[in-house]
Amino acid sequence: WKFPLYWTAWVAGTAFIAGGIALIIWIFNVNREAWDGPEGK
Repeated sequence: WKFPLYWTAWVAGTAFIAGGIALIIWIFNVNREAWDGPEGK
């Protein structure tokens, strides 16, 4: 039995995309807090 390379690539690609989206959302939230200030709106 040989471990399929495409499965590894798919898992790695999915994790990379999910991590990138999570990072963008995190940065967006941090920047939004910085713009609004600690008090909020």
